[in-house]
Amino acid sequence: MVYASNTDLVVQIWPVVQTPVPCACTDPNVCAQSKLAIVRDQATALQRNIDAASLNAAHTLEVLKTDAHATIRSLDHRKVTVCWRTAYSDASIVRTASDLIRPSAELDDTAWLAAIRRLDLAIIVAGAPGEGRLDLIYDLIAGIQNLYLPITNDPFANDIPLRLSPAELRALPPHSKPIPRLAKLPSLHGFAKSAHSQPFILPGFLNEWPARQESSWTSRSYLYRAAGRGRVVPVELGSDYATDDWDQAILPWEEFLTSLTEDSSSPRYLAQHNIFSQFPVLRDDIIVPDYVYADVPGARDTLALNAWLGPAGAGSPAHTDEFANCYCVVSGRRSVWVAPPSVSPYMSAQDNTSSVKVFGASCTHTDAFLTQVVPHAMAAVLEPGDMLYLPRGWWHAIQVEDPSFAVSMWF
Repeated sequence: MVYASNTDLVVQIWPVVQTPVPCACTDPNVCAQSKLAIVRDQATALQRNIDAASLNAAHTLEVLKTDAHATIRSLDHRKVTVCWRTAYSDASIVRTASDLIRPSAELDDTAWLAAIRRLDLAIIVAGAPGEGRLDLIYDLIAGIQNLYLPITNDPFANDIPLRLSPAELRALPPHSKPIPRLAKLPSLHGFAKSAHSQPFILPGFLNEWPARQESSWTSRSYLYRAAGRGRVVPVELGSDYATDDWDQAILPWEEFLTSLTEDSSSPRYLAQHNIFSQFPVLRDDIIVPDYVYADVPGARDTLALNAWLGPAGAGSPAHTDEFANCYCVVSGRRSVWVAPPSVSPYMSAQDNTSSVKVFGASCTHTDAFLTQVVPHAMAAVLEPGDMLYLPRGWWHAIQVEDPSFAVSMWF
């Protein structure tokens, strides 16, 4: 959709943020419905064009958004109620409206970049729940980019596509057998009946994906243009989340893409992030395999898609997940180590993460690990286009070998 003016954007906002959001809170003292009422009041004031309404609304909504963010961060993510997430999202949306109704001459690129960041955070932090919210945020971002932040200088226009490094791969753990690479695809019936119980690799399974074609996900220019100017993403800082140097940050998408080819002792890793909820155009570049819809034990009610994009040196320590996974390597190479749930007593684990370092020369292993885990462990190098199937509950560790993009599909 092409937007000719701020009015085209603003008129979409009012009916969406006035839509009530059902909430299951039983304690009104911890419910955010009062915060949502404030957002609706500010939206009404902006609609009526009350003098100085945009400036007053901006301040009020920033305070409300900060409070909502603090509440969301203070709770286990599984216990954050929809009312608080909606309060954060709606405050971000109406706060952006307060900019859009001001004369454009009063705002510069810095203000519009801040608006894009604010809307991205509504997706990243809160998920933009509630009817019409996510689509509205997409429209607002696209409209602001079209009107005020068009791409006039692509920093990656003359970039060389991200290719495999000529350097030798770091050695796989010597105490591992190879993960089976299947020459024939399991049937859906065969997968649901028995094949789902063991890991396997399907070589080249993704080669028909649009993401695997020339000038697609190996092109930083393509990835930059798919998002547009001003976008931000959540990034992990450090070799993996079990190390002392690990941290998290919100970085500009352009800055993160630049970092993919930089040598650093503290790599930046976009990990376990639903990038498709931010940049939905990328969803058309993947093809979800039928295996994720198979009736296997412990299957999720809904498919969870996450992106994993990072440079050589990034990775994940040995850990387990609650769900089965089709792990798809679109570009670059990744080394993977896996072991069955039966070895859990010997993994020196806290919760679902082990302190055992399975990759690298510095790894040290207990006698129990050597005798009880090693005989059952497997490893492999995943090449571009490979899909690894990993059953639920299996231990696995990942080591990124080249600038690499992967997609996990939990089911």
